[in-house]
Amino acid sequence: MIGRLVALAQRGDRRAADRLVREHDAWVRSAIYAVVGRPDLVDDVAQQVWLRVWERLGTLQSPERLRPWLYAIARHTALDVGEAHGRRRGRTTSLEDVPAVDERSERSPAQAASRREQREVLLAAVQALPANYREPLVLRHLQD
Repeated sequence: MIGRLVALAQRGDRRAADRLVREHDAWVRSAIYAVVGRPDLVDDVAQQVWLRVWERLGTLQSPERLRPWLYAIARHTALDVGEAHGRRRGRTTSLEDVPAVDERSERSPAQAASRREQREVLLAAVQALPANYREPLVLRHLQD
């Protein structure tokens, strides 16, 4: 399935390309965040990544290697942007910057608030990690 989508996108099929973005954008954004650790940079870096992907899609010879190929582009782009902006250590993130927890699954407003607070503490801790620890942790979480 992925091989067919990649082949169609390589031949210029816009719908196949759009579907590849829809299916992989969240993963790419998480990989970017793992590198830069700053939610405020993720959108800009993601745009740069997808531009590079479309410029280089013709060079992808093994469609089954799409994810590692995407990751390499995302990581290198994020590293370039991260160096340009300088990573601010210890910066915390507000919940507005991070995808929200589905609060409908919580039993009460108190549980939802507790879950949001736990998420904020966890995000702050992950962001405070040096990149060489943060990146594998976030990527491992993406595999699950």
